[in-house]
Amino acid sequence: MTWAASIARVTLDCLLAWRGFGLCAAGALIGLFSLSFQPGVFANLGPNWFDALNQVWPRQRISEPVVIVAIDEASVAEFGTWPWPRAQTARLFERIAAAGPAAVGVDIIFSEAASGSAAAIALQPDVPLDVKAWLEAQPSGDDALAAAIATGPFVLAVGDRGAKVTGPPDGMPPGILYQGPDPAPALTRWQVPFTPLRSLANFTDAASGEGVIIQDPGVDGVVRQIGQIFQVGGGHLAPGLALEMMRVASGANRIGLVTDARGVDLVVLVAGNDPVLTLQTEPDGTVRPWLGARDVSREVSALGLLNDDAELARLTGKLVLVGYTAAGGVDKRVSALGELLPGVDMHRQTLEAIFDQRLLHRPTWALRAETLFAIVLILAAAFLPIRFRIGPGMLVGAAVILAPLAISATAYRANLLLLDGATPALAAFVGSLTGLMAHLILTERDRRRAQAVQARFDGEMAAAKRIQMGILPNAAELFAGESRFSIAATSEPARTVGGDLFDFFLLDDRRLFFLVGDVAGKGPEASLFMAISKSLCKSTALRGGMDIGQILTQANTEIARDNPATMFVTAFAGILDVESGVLDYCCAGHEPPWRVPPDGPAVRLEGVGGGPPLCLLDEFDYETDRTTLAPGEMVVVVTDGVTEAANRAGELFGVERTDAVIADMPGAPDAAAALDLLTRPVHDFADGEEPADDLTALVVIWRG
Repeated sequence: MTWAASIARVTLDCLLAWRGFGLCAAGALIGLFSLSFQPGVFANLGPNWFDALNQVWPRQRISEPVVIVAIDEASVAEFGTWPWPRAQTARLFERIAAAGPAAVGVDIIFSEAASGSAAAIALQPDVPLDVKAWLEAQPSGDDALAAAIATGPFVLAVGDRGAKVTGPPDGMPPGILYQGPDPAPALTRWQVPFTPLRSLANFTDAASGEGVIIQDPGVDGVVRQIGQIFQVGGGHLAPGLALEMMRVASGANRIGLVTDARGVDLVVLVAGNDPVLTLQTEPDGTVRPWLGARDVSREVSALGLLNDDAELARLTGKLVLVGYTAAGGVDKRVSALGELLPGVDMHRQTLEAIFDQRLLHRPTWALRAETLFAIVLILAAAFLPIRFRIGPGMLVGAAVILAPLAISATAYRANLLLLDGATPALAAFVGSLTGLMAHLILTERDRRRAQAVQARFDGEMAAAKRIQMGILPNAAELFAGESRFSIAATSEPARTVGGDLFDFFLLDDRRLFFLVGDVAGKGPEASLFMAISKSLCKSTALRGGMDIGQILTQANTEIARDNPATMFVTAFAGILDVESGVLDYCCAGHEPPWRVPPDGPAVRLEGVGGGPPLCLLDEFDYETDRTTLAPGEMVVVVTDGVTEAANRAGELFGVERTDAVIADMPGAPDAAAALDLLTRPVHDFADGEEPADDLTALVVIWRG
C-alpha cells in the first residue's frame, strides 16, 4: 500500500469515526429532548408502569378489617332499584348498628327528602293549610332513617355537586387544623369549590361524621390516588371517607395535619392530647393504596343481612362500608389492576391499605433522581455502541435500558416506593437506537457480522434439532435380535425443534417401558420442557419399585417443582411384560391409544385410572390400568399432530381417517412397517403443507 493510499484510508476512517460520534451525540440530544415532553407524550408512562408493577405484585390479604354491605343484584331483585324507601334503608342501618361495627361508612348521599313522604307532599302547592299541618305532623321515613343513623357510628358521604361558594360551607363539622404552611395550594385536584353535596341536615346531625367520597381519576380514567384531605368550599379542610372512618373507629376526636412547603406531610388522629394514628400522605393529601383484586367474600348482601341474623356477626368490630355493587350502577371505577370496580370497593381497598400500612409512596426526590438517571442512561446508551461490537453493544444497551425498570421493580417490591423506570428506559432506548445506527454506519463489517450472528443462530437451532432427535431412542439399535416384541417410533417437529417426546427401554429382562408425550406449545421452550420431562420420567422409572401410575405421580411432582411458565404435557406410558403380554398403563390427559388385535377390529385402549396432564396439578395420584395383549396384538399411540395434520385446503386428517389407517395395520411384519403404514397416508394427505403441530407416533407389538 502506497503512502497516499495509507493517508487516504486513515482520513476516511477518521471521517467515519467522527460521523459516528456525531450521530451518537445526536442520539443523546434526541433522548434528552424527549424528556422535556414528559408532561405530554410521556405523561402516562410512569403511571402505567406503576399499574404494571401492581398487577405483577398485587396486595395479598394479611387482615380482614373491612366488610362491605353490598346493595347487590339479589338485594335489588328483592327490594327494587335504588333508592329504597327510607323505612327500608332505616331497617338496614338498624341491623348494621346492632352488629357493633367499629365504624360504618355510607357511600351514598341522602341529599333529598324521601319522595312520596307526607313531608314531601306537604311541600306541594295548593295543599290546604290544615292538611299541610296534618301531613307535617305525620312520622316520616326520613325521621326513621335519622333515628337509625343515631344508633351507630355512621359516617355519611360528601360529594361535590352544589352551587359555587366563596366561604366555608354551613353545617360542616369543624375543619381540620394544620401545623405549618397552608396546604391549600397543594390540593389543586382535591378541591370542592362548590357547596358540597351532603345528606339532609337531620341525617348529618345524627351521624358520627362526614367524609368526602370524591375519587378523581387520572387523564386516562384510572383511579390511582384516593384523596383523604379535601378543601371544601372557601378554604374548609375536610377528611375523606376512609380517614373519617378511621377517626371514628379509633375514638379520635380531631384530625391534625403537619404541613411543609410541598403540602401535606403527615395526618395525625388525636384522642384528647394523644395521637392514635399517624398517616403519611402525598403532598396533595392523597394516599396511593396498594391494590389487591376484588374479593366478593368480603361482601355481605344487604338482602342477606336483613333476613339472616347469622350474617350480623361478620360486622362486629369491623370497618363497614355500605354501597351499591349491582350491575348497571354508575359508580364504577377503573383501578390500577385494570378492573372495573364499584366505588365502594375502592374505599375498601383504601381502608385496608391504611389499616395494614400497605400504602404506595412516591418520594419527593423521585422526579429529580429519575431525570438525572435518565441523562446518564441516555448518554451511555448513545455512546456504548461505539465502544462495543454490534452483538455486545446491543446486550449492553439492553442492560442500560432495563436497568431503571429493574431498579424501579426492586424499590416497589421491597419498600412500596414508586420510582418511574419506564420514562428513563424509553429515553435511553431513543439514544440507544441512534447509537446503533451510528455503529452500523461506521463499517460494513458490522453488517457481515450481523449476518454471521444469524447464521450462527440458525446453526444452533439445527444443532438443537440434531441433539433433540439424538436423545430419542432407536429401536433398531436397542433391540436388535429381539423376538419377544417389536417397537418403533417417530417424531417430526412442526418447527426446527418441537415439544413431542417418546421413549422406550427395558426396566429388566422382561419389562418394557414406553412413553409418548405432547408438551403444550411449540418451539425452543416446548423442546426444552420436552427434554426435561423425558429425562425425569426415565430417571423415575429406572429407580424401580413403582408401578406405572406411581412413576407418573412421582414424575409429575418433580417436573412441576420448577415450572415457572406453567407448561404441561399430556402423556401415555406403559410397562409391557414381554413374557406374559400383561400391559400396565396410565393415561395422563393423552388421547387413548389404539389396541389392534391381529384378527379383529381396532379399539381404543380405555381405562378408569390415569389423570390430568402432567404439571396441570402439582399433587395428583395417578392410577394404573391393566390389560393383557394377545400374541401379535399391537398398541398404537399418537399425538394430535396426526389427527390435526392439514392439507392445502385446510381440511384436517381427523380421527376417522386415522381409524381407517390403523384398521389396515394388522398383518404388518413388524412395528417399523406398521408405523410406515400409519405415517405415509398422513404425509400424502398433507401434500407438503407446513404442519401446525408436532407429529409423533409409536407402535409396539407383542409377539407372544
